[in-house]
Amino acid sequence: MKRFVFSLLCLCVCSVVCAQSGKSTKPKYVFLFIGDGLGQVQAQIADDFVRSTRGDSLSFVQFPVKGMQTTYSLSSKITCSAAAGTALATGQKTTVGRIGLGADVKDTLKSIAYFAKDWGYKVGVLTNVPIDHATPAAFYAHTNDRNNFNEIAMQLGVSGLDFFAGGDFVQPFKGMNDAYEVMANHSFTIITDPDSVILASTMEGPIAILAENKEFAWGIEKTDKDFSLAEVTHAAIQTLENPQGFFMMIEGGKIDWACHANDAASAVHEVAEFDKAIRQAVEFYTRNPNETLILVTGDHETGGMAMGAAINPYYMNVPVLQSQHSSYASLTPLLARKIETTPLFSIDTCLQFLAQYYDVNVENGFQLHAYDSVRIKEAIQFALGKTTRMSDEEATRRYYMKADEKNNEKRASAIIITINTILAEKAGIGWTTFAHSGTRIPVYALGSGAEAFSGYYDNTDIFRKLYAHLQPPKKSIKQKSK
Repeated sequence: MKRFVFSLLCLCVCSVVCAQSGKSTKPKYVFLFIGDGLGQVQAQIADDFVRSTRGDSLSFVQFPVKGMQTTYSLSSKITCSAAAGTALATGQKTTVGRIGLGADVKDTLKSIAYFAKDWGYKVGVLTNVPIDHATPAAFYAHTNDRNNFNEIAMQLGVSGLDFFAGGDFVQPFKGMNDAYEVMANHSFTIITDPDSVILASTMEGPIAILAENKEFAWGIEKTDKDFSLAEVTHAAIQTLENPQGFFMMIEGGKIDWACHANDAASAVHEVAEFDKAIRQAVEFYTRNPNETLILVTGDHETGGMAMGAAINPYYMNVPVLQSQHSSYASLTPLLARKIETTPLFSIDTCLQFLAQYYDVNVENGFQLHAYDSVRIKEAIQFALGKTTRMSDEEATRRYYMKADEKNNEKRASAIIITINTILAEKAGIGWTTFAHSGTRIPVYALGSGAEAFSGYYDNTDIFRKLYAHLQPPKKSIKQKSK
């Protein structure tokens, strides 16, 4: 692994030298990686985690060119994935919740994916969350509400794009609308088996790799039998590579999900999984250094993640995140079931359950102190519906829900959120919100034309820079001599 880091550093130096000498060429192969919820701190903590536990580093943090983008939408300083994705894809600001439409809902915006297709490139849109979620949808769909999932799904089949990968549609059917029928009518081959991903490049026509459970496995839990973002990225490269070039958008969507739940361990594993996909692009770059551009950025930051916790100041111990072995998303329904089937659910019962998924011991630095136990007991009381004096404001601040929440599974999440908050504190990590923040987002660039992405600019400028890089040169028209 260390050899890879050294090789990447050498490549980065070469890229800078080429850029400075003016020998950079127009890229033919362009990768745009978007980490949903990926801010500077998420990248830094994940890199620290990978360095301390695997003796390696994230590939993209070593890219030679770095920039910074603003993310605000037309309607808020703090954006959502729909508005941010639209800005990145089309170069136009829009309001929160809107995809591919401008300030005026009648203003249909054309994404860089469609421009690239018009210019002869093959185009891929990849993610590890449902393919009709906001970020991927921003590159092929138009809707006034990101939750119009069937409307988005119906547009995928008629997009004319070449390669899709991600979780299955949230709502493939609505009334007479059948997204699969539309895809069949446009000659799509749909792959739902992870073992068949390797065959994608041998198939004719447009390809859609769709995980049946609507998402790829969490990085913290993933096995070799699961879909992975790295594998579908590799398949996309093999399928789309051609003399005219390609454009790909690859989203790491579950970074955002983990950070919404303030699940630091799952977040760093998701960034690491995202980086594995980026390494596929870097490997391609090593074979085509003068024709390849790789961009890595986020659409916004999620969670207000910080290196430094109020309860544990001037202290970091990121490796302690290894103590957690499952994501909040997997643990919450299991815990809810445990609560429902245990007549006298107590803190001892809870800790016995959690011990199956967390290594709580003195040796690794994850030990529970008195204040930790108090918070866990309070979360158990909340999950059991026995809290009587907590206000909505307090419940929202602690658990991201109202005090009178009736859904048992959601109430159980209060316990998982609490234990993950305690673990994050042991790692020296703090959180300010369960939602998005408005911080500026880094841009990392490697390859042909990378130097254009240095500096400070708006997220809409990423579209404009890509447009300038991908647009074919206009042919000069010679006048006929008389």
